[in-house]
Amino acid sequence: MTEASSSERVGIGLGGLALAILIAFALAGGSRGAASARARPPEEDPRTARPAPLPQATPVALATLALPEAMSMPAAAPAPRAAAAPPLPVLPFQEAHWQGLELIPMTPLLAKSLGLPDNARGVIIDEATMPADAAGFIAGDLVTSVRDVPTPDLESFIQATARVRNRHRIAVQILRKDKPLEIVLSGMFGRLGTANGETAQTIPPGSRPPHGDQGPCTNCHRIGTKGQLPVDQGDLLAKTAPTILAGQTPPHGARGTCSACHKIVQPMQPGAR
Repeated sequence: MTEASSSERVGIGLGGLALAILIAFALAGGSRGAASARARPPEEDPRTARPAPLPQATPVALATLALPEAMSMPAAAPAPRAAAAPPLPVLPFQEAHWQGLELIPMTPLLAKSLGLPDNARGVIIDEATMPADAAGFIAGDLVTSVRDVPTPDLESFIQATARVRNRHRIAVQILRKDKPLEIVLSGMFGRLGTANGETAQTIPPGSRPPHGDQGPCTNCHRIGTKGQLPVDQGDLLAKTAPTILAGQTPPHGARGTCSACHKIVQPMQPGAR
């Protein structure tokens, strides 16, 4: 046998051996794949598959969540309950205020001085400011009704204004001397609101009565020292402006020309008599 023939036989033998090894590996892999396929559960449709349950949380003892003593907040003590306020005495109203109107009860003396009929019933306008004065009300008018609801006293007047508190404009019936009139009143800020009642001022203990004998003071007044300022703006306003010397410092801030309110005199020259 020649050398070439021996080499060919060796090559064929090695090739056959390699082929046999490949076939063996293929067969072994096919068996494992079949076994895996048999062991794997059938795949579920993802549209109908249920999510896997979440693992349950391990319970934590409450003691482990407690703050250290230095960081813990003390329990809030219950707030002390305020003592019940004593019942307030029921005192009659002496004034009412509504949209620039200051009103007082009518008395026979007031009615006579204002030329009102003897049978008139209502509350008297003691003062009229904005917006009531712009509407046409003047001091001395007798308000007989608010939007046709009679107002014979201050309490009924306040109740009548409460009925129209959300309105912007209403008619008020009055008597000016003996002439009946109707004035339309428009509220500021878009609504009329409800009138406020005011009782008689507080008087200090032991002071002189502010008027003649009208029975026990406590029928109308509260006794005390905290009811009002010792001096208010009304007390500071002089009824008649005082005379001032030409060239002197004005007695108040700028309010226009001094001569509009004050009489101005020239200072006396030295040596003049």
